[in-house]
Amino acid sequence: MCDYESFYYFCPHVLEKLLSYCHFARTDPYHQCYGIKVIKNEWYMQILCPECDEAEKERVRKEQENGKGSGQGVDYCQGGNGGSQMTH
Repeated sequence: MCDYESFYYFCPHVLEKLLSYCHFARTDPYHQCYGIKVIKNEWYMQILCPECDEAEKERVRKEQENGKGSGQGVDYCQGGNGGSQMTH
């Protein structure tokens, strides 16, 4: 049972960070764990995840280039998780 901590962002994403491997994962050459994930800490973030924050900055930049809008509002990302451990 490997230990994790979860980060719940303002957008619908959750990032899970590995804190420590269980005995079986430590002794496995590929650190594979077939047990249960144990969430040791949960952090509720009052910010967007890095992926959504970057998408929002890009949206605002494009609006400013085109002279549209005031650059306010939130546009959550709609793509895949880009290889990160974030889940929707």
